[in-house]
Amino acid sequence: MKRLLFIPYLRLALLAALPAAILPGLQAQNAPPPLQWDIAAGMGSIHMPGLGADWQHAQTAVYAGVEQPFNQRRTLGLALRFSYARGKYQGDALSTQLLFTFSPLIANAIEPGIGLGVGYQRAFSPSKSMHWDGESWTAGRQSKGLFHVPLRVSLGYKAKGKQYDFTPYVAYQLQALFGYSPDLSLLPQSHALIGLKIASH
Repeated sequence: MKRLLFIPYLRLALLAALPAAILPGLQAQNAPPPLQWDIAAGMGSIHMPGLGADWQHAQTAVYAGVEQPFNQRRTLGLALRFSYARGKYQGDALSTQLLFTFSPLIANAIEPGIGLGVGYQRAFSPSKSMHWDGESWTAGRQSKGLFHVPLRVSLGYKAKGKQYDFTPYVAYQLQALFGYSPDLSLLPQSHALIGLKIASH
């Protein structure tokens, strides 16, 4: 009789312990993949396809960043990138960008990608700037902040290792800078890049 009375309590105890046993497994399964690191370098110019403008005064551009994938297949993610762009005439520039990315994997190796986001750039004047205040010339600002919208397309090849995946890629990034000057409210920039992504399992 005592054993029969004990059975319902045993069932309740098992039911109460079941979520505690299952939850860690579900959390591990639903946990986002590790961060993916990204470095790239290339050339940049004041250029936009379709405008008939050739690449002129191309300068070095360097990118470094990190990306958090949203799913286990790493097809969707959010990337944070920092860059330095050399500019002999427009001035050197430091920028940070936040992009939503989509990178499907084809044939378990080919990785096309596209990213779209927002960014902020601080450009430094290559020479001493002057400002006319209506009566005389005064020293102007040595740097200027600009918001921009970057669009990146890429094509890479993923090599899978035991602990890390390496994805060398080529990319083209077009970004529109807003408020560059009163006469030029939108300034297009193009960057041609070669990069490498590193991701752990």
